[in-house]
Amino acid sequence: MFRKKKRKGETLRVLDPLSAEPHPEPSTPKPPCRTIYIAAEAPLRLIEWDAEMPGFYLADLETENDELVRVQFEKPHVYFAGSHTHCGCGFNYGRIRKFERDPEELARKRHSLAAMSEYLAHEIGRVGEVELFACWDGHQAADPELRRDLTPSSLSGERFFFYDKELSVVREDAA
Repeated sequence: MFRKKKRKGETLRVLDPLSAEPHPEPSTPKPPCRTIYIAAEAPLRLIEWDAEMPGFYLADLETENDELVRVQFEKPHVYFAGSHTHCGCGFNYGRIRKFERDPEELARKRHSLAAMSEYLAHEIGRVGEVELFACWDGHQAADPELRRDLTPSSLSGERFFFYDKELSVVREDAA
């Protein structure tokens, strides 16, 4: 998956942490990345990608595949959510432990997810529940195969991961 950085027009290559080859040659087919989208009834606060301190960010939809995801949501304001990996792969941890032997990478994953959790808690308090769709890049228009209810705090713990073609409603944590 390639994403264009809006401000500088720079094309960034996103590396998939689940790839068998960590740095494939350009001619080597690369497996797709996990993509995460968030939709809300009202506009959400955008968070810019910070190359100096990579972590959770929220951006407007930019690619043709991104635009396809709108069919998943009832809510009109749709955004791309990225992690420190610049895609949604960094929001998953605890599912495939052999890829999580690096304690620093595991800490970055937990930090990205904690930042998303904190962001969602704040924004849900402001705009109400949000919808979230997770899929591999290329599955944006595919029918959801899993539906679940989440809260911001359910995104943290010993393990958390999004499933392919998962459509979730994220509601406020119980008081």
